[in-house]
Formats: sequence, C-alpha cells, structure tokens
Amino acid sequence: MTKYKLFILFILFSISISGLNLFAVTNESVIIHMQISNMKHAQAPVFLDRKIIFSYDQKKYVRRVGIAFGFENYRVVYPFYKNDNNVFVYISDIPQGMDSLSYRIIVDGLWINDPHNPSLTRSADGFLISSLAIPSSLKKRIQSPTIEADRTVTFIYTGKSNETIFLSGNFNNWDPFMLKLTEDKNDPGYYSISLRIPPGRHYYTFIANGKEITDPQNPYKAIDQNGRRVSLVDVP
Repeated sequence: MTKYKLFILFILFSISISGLNLFAVTNESVIIHMQISNMKHAQAPVFLDRKIIFSYDQKKYVRRVGIAFGFENYRVVYPFYKNDNNVFVYISDIPQGMDSLSYRIIVDGLWINDPHNPSLTRSADGFLISSLAIPSSLKKRIQSPTIEADRTVTFIYTGKSNETIFLSGNFNNWDPFMLKLTEDKNDPGYYSISLRIPPGRHYYTFIANGKEITDPQNPYKAIDQNGRRVSLVDVP
C-alpha cells in the first residue's frame, strides 16, 4: 500500500471519529471517575457501575484510538480519550440482551485486537476478534420493538431515571417532540410507548435528552436518504 493510500485512510479515520461525542466525564458516577483517573496502565475490560471500561496503553506516540463493535457491524468508530496518565479510555453502556460483545480497537487507523483481553472469537469471515462475555447479573433481555396482531408496536428504551425520551420516525414525519416515552414507575430507567402503525417498513430513532440515537435493543439498522443511521421495523 502506497504512502498516499495510507494517508487517505488516516484522514478518513480521523473524519469518522471527529463527529462522535465522547462520554462526558461529568456524567459518570464517582466510582467510574475515580477508576479512570487512577488508571496508570491499560487493563482488560472492566465492568463497573453497569458500564464497561475499555483501555489502551500508549506504547509509542499515538494520536487517536477508537473502538468498533460487532453488533454494529464495525461501522461506527467511537473515540477513546486520555486520562492524566496518558492511558486511552472508553466507557460503554452494556448492550441489552447480549451474552457477549465482540469488538476491535483502532489505533491511528490500524485495526487490532485488544492486547489486554485474551478472549477471542472467530467472525463470520474467519478473523479472530476480541470478545467479552457479559455477566448474567448484568443482562436484561429486552426486545424492542414488539408487534401485536393489531399492529400495535411498542418501542422500549432503557437508560437513567428522569430522562426525556421521544420517538421520531417516518410514521410521524420525523417530528422530534410528538411522541414522548413514559417511564415505568416500578422500573426506573425503563421507558416505553405503544402506537398503531400501518403495514410496511418503517424507520425511526430515539431522541434521548436532545440527542438522536438508534434503538440499542433493535439490531436492524439502515442508512436513510439523508445519510443518517436509523433503526428499522417491518410491520406485517
């Protein structure tokens, strides 16, 4: 591969992560903040306060480190940030309803397995990739959306309590404020909304605290005509 091609790949990698938001340290719990602040060396992924902490050591000069996940077909690269000890860190939510999580780390455009995680799994195309088993105590199997015989579709979102969550889709002209999810009083952080939708393929996203995201519980994704990533549901 020529130096020119390598330069182009590096530029594309930089662009791909530049528009993604970091998980703000101010939104983390105190225990997570202390964990990453005191981390002097990278280690195997850590489950802490219902989050996963990934880390990478800066063995040599490194500009950017990212991570991509198998359940998203490695299409999205999320950036790490450095703590005061120059350890690259990324905090992830625990995917719902999954037994394990496959992922790869991207270091200045080079895709590698996590050097601190010896657990590997073989991908569909035959490559060995890093794998992380999710403890049973942290699993919460949620299916979203669910479809009833009368075409009533229930969309479910899980997060923190007292969040503001809306549903936006082609079935409501992508209005970001029309359909607000309701939090279950007996299950804080569990939000849902049910509505009847005409038959056919429909596209949607959640608006979580002002930020548009795809449905974490729905593995079916698409790219709409405007180039944004959306979730999809087929209503019979």
